[in-house]
Amino acid sequence: MKPRRASSYCAVWLLLASAGLGASARAQPSVRIRAGTAIELDALRQGTLHGRLLDDLGEPIADRVVVLEILEPSVEGASRRIAARSDDAGAFAASISGTGSALQVRASFAGDREHGQAQVERTIDRTRAEVQLRFVEPRSAYLDLDASAHGVLLRASSPLGGAGLTLTLRDERGRSLGSGVTGEDGGLRVELTSQQLGQPGAGVLEATSDADAERAAARVVLPIVRFRHTALALRAERESDRTSLRGTLRAATQALAGKAIGLFDGNRHVATVLTDRSGGFRYEVSPQRDGRAETWHVQARFASDAAWLGSSRSPMIVLRIEALRIPSVLWLLLPALALGALAVWLLRSPAAERNRDTSALPVGIHAERGRSAGPGSRRDVGGSVRDARTGRAIGEAVIALTSASAPARAARPERGGAFRAAELEPGVWRLTVSAPGYGEVASELSVPHRGQWADVQVRLPNLRDAALEVYRPVALNRVPAAELWGRWTAREVLASAAQAGRSNPALERVTALVERIAYGPVVPAKRDMDEIENACAAALDPFGGQRKADE
Repeated sequence: MKPRRASSYCAVWLLLASAGLGASARAQPSVRIRAGTAIELDALRQGTLHGRLLDDLGEPIADRVVVLEILEPSVEGASRRIAARSDDAGAFAASISGTGSALQVRASFAGDREHGQAQVERTIDRTRAEVQLRFVEPRSAYLDLDASAHGVLLRASSPLGGAGLTLTLRDERGRSLGSGVTGEDGGLRVELTSQQLGQPGAGVLEATSDADAERAAARVVLPIVRFRHTALALRAERESDRTSLRGTLRAATQALAGKAIGLFDGNRHVATVLTDRSGGFRYEVSPQRDGRAETWHVQARFASDAAWLGSSRSPMIVLRIEALRIPSVLWLLLPALALGALAVWLLRSPAAERNRDTSALPVGIHAERGRSAGPGSRRDVGGSVRDARTGRAIGEAVIALTSASAPARAARPERGGAFRAAELEPGVWRLTVSAPGYGEVASELSVPHRGQWADVQVRLPNLRDAALEVYRPVALNRVPAAELWGRWTAREVLASAAQAGRSNPALERVTALVERIAYGPVVPAKRDMDEIENACAAALDPFGGQRKADE
């Protein structure tokens, strides 16, 4: 599941009416959370200083006033203040004049209701050439900690070239992550492990270069979010006359405590539970008071509210809930009864089983739009492919991504149905998913996106099920009672219609097609669906059977 938008540096004010425990019990605290803010100062070009005002995830903050205070250490009392306003890209500029060889610039932003304060200082040495540093990689603010390595590419440039500069890479706590000397192209590559990056959360990468005899010192900051995927496990346990749902929530090897887990029967919300210190959770299922048995198709879901943790869902499990009325002396018979129940389940009518809707989502491609947040910086597409009725993972699915402005991409899901496509070029893409024996679904998306396409849930229609659904109106028009649909096979429907004098060549033809497409050993294809749809239309036509006979 895709990461949500969150502030990395949140300023929280607890305004209490009075101090002390007694006053705290009476007063209600007021909490305000504001996004962190950063000011970047670029090079001084032709007497004009350029900079940018950004939030903590690198998004521009427009139409805000940045105050620049310029000091000349060599000239006593020489200082002045300039106000500059940021544009839509967060950029601002101010004309800097002075006679000294060095200038001290302090830029500050007072903050507002949505953004915190920010201040940065920089020394401008007019005797040395300006140096500009920039991050070429990573291209996304989100760094996946489940990956083993992360490449950072820095590039330096100046009027005197960017080669031979010593660069140092640090995090927001000042820890050195690596250093080196730029090459002939001004580039320096540093390989980092996920362990070096630290725990999930928001932060920054800061690169600095020392001044040399001809070039000035430089600094650049890249806001990042260290992101980790989560995994949900769910199982059912029978204890005496009770059934318990148990599971765990983890991010890699780390247990996630105090997280809300939603339990769903299909799309119906059953309960919400919290994980304990070990990341585990438990929910006891009570049978109906009237003793009526139920069948649940249970899934645990975790909706992350943090940008650095992904949302996740457990595999779906089928749970039979009924009151246990077997005397204690008969407990030894339970294994035999369980095997008998399994045999009955396996021998149930295929039509009845396929007719029953057991999917949590309908056929189609479902992006997590309700949970999308954060900047539009994601370029990857991923998710899972499952059978729309049973929820079974489809490992043989074919995922195609096509665009008018970029080469086509293809992906294959893993054994569990999950897939992940590499980063895509910006633009409009068409996502098409198909599989042998299944119908095709498609949807359009725009890249970059805000995370909603990072955990796509794809539900494919099984063509055998689809064939039975097309045949349903024909069967209901021939069976003596509607409740017989799902119990009778197509051949039994034909036999009943023949006995009642309601059979015709069209019904005989569609019966043969249903037996081949829905029950036959050959995997059905789209052309089979076209054939059975035409045959069903002819069987429903009052004159279709006679036309077929005449033909």
